[in-house]
Amino acid sequence: MSIRSGDASSGRSARLHRRPGVPARTSGTPASDGVPAGARERPARERPLEGARETALRLLAVRSRSTFELTLQLRRRGVPDAHIRTVVADLTSRGYLDDRAFASGWVAARAGTRAYGVARLRRELHEKGVAMPLIEQAIREAYGEEDYSVTEERYARALIERRLPAYRHLPAGVRTRRLAGLLDRRGFSSATIARVLGAAHRTAADAPDG
Repeated sequence: MSIRSGDASSGRSARLHRRPGVPARTSGTPASDGVPAGARERPARERPLEGARETALRLLAVRSRSTFELTLQLRRRGVPDAHIRTVVADLTSRGYLDDRAFASGWVAARAGTRAYGVARLRRELHEKGVAMPLIEQAIREAYGEEDYSVTEERYARALIERRLPAYRHLPAGVRTRRLAGLLDRRGFSSATIARVLGAAHRTAADAPDG
């Protein structure tokens, strides 16, 4: 069977214009640029470091965490320590992980609004691995430059004022124990508890029955 001259010419032209060393592209197959098929979109489990970073970002999206907390969560998920150190350093340099900001936010949310004492705030942040200088700085920011006991007493009084109506029907001794236990669990100092309860008893005694 004879070959038409146009077809032969077209074949020679294609061979002449093909770059040396580059295989002919099969019809319908996209160019790979030398990258193996599927390498661009490998799942995170095949890219351990990227997978660790993605896991860390998901954890931080749920809530803020201290460096210690994040490290512990990644370790529990089987991330190698070398990858954890790399991810933590990267997120810290980019501002996603900041123990100072974490401590400040923790104290601000729990000191005034939820009425927790200094002792409990220190204990909670210490358990989360925050360095003590950062804890003290966060407490100073929340309590201002005045003596801690002054601000702590104000927070404790506000808590007692909210809770006292529910305790007024109780005998004085039971009421005192209940309120003292509440303040102690919230982390207020014994001196603050004594002052606040003394004022609360006077308030209760002055209140009219009924």
